[in-house]
Amino acid sequence: MKRNSKKSSRNDRRFKRFIDGVRHLLTEYASPDDHLRALINDIAGDMTLKYERGQREHGGELWRKECLQNAYQEALDLLTYLKTLKGQMGDAMILASVGMLRGCEACMAIYNMLTCGNIEGEHAVDGRGREEV
Repeated sequence: MKRNSKKSSRNDRRFKRFIDGVRHLLTEYASPDDHLRALINDIAGDMTLKYERGQREHGGELWRKECLQNAYQEALDLLTYLKTLKGQMGDAMILASVGMLRGCEACMAIYNMLTCGNIEGEHAVDGRGREEV
């Protein structure tokens, strides 16, 4: 039994060293406000480009056009993309799990990112200290 705990401890240290070595490559935010600002800036830039392209391709004055049918079709597209992405993420988790069984630290980090949203595998907690689902 001690042998397994030593191996586990050695693997934990190896994984921590790996995480420390790649952390600088990942997107991190100093605070929720920084995250919000980054989201707003990215979305504003993307929306501007998309809007201007739509104006060129479909003509101007969107506010004077019937939008319900187009919005419904776009919502169907979004659901299709989300369902497909969910399947792709599931496949990536399976591949990462196989790699984890072979001792791949990067695979462990990928699996953690896909299942917990961070490379350490820490689950988010709500304001009461309970794990969020």
